[in-house]
Amino acid sequence: MKEKVEEDDRPGPTHGAAGIVSSDEILRRCILLVAVCEI
Repeated sequence: MKEKVEEDDRPGPTHGAAGIVSSDEILRRCILLVAVCEI
């Protein structure tokens, strides 16, 4: 399940920078969650 979700979230050649992309997505999600909680 996790692999399918990752592929759907980020389509394209992200095999080489998978770690960087995953870290960026985590940071963005955290920021969005904090913003929603504050609102």
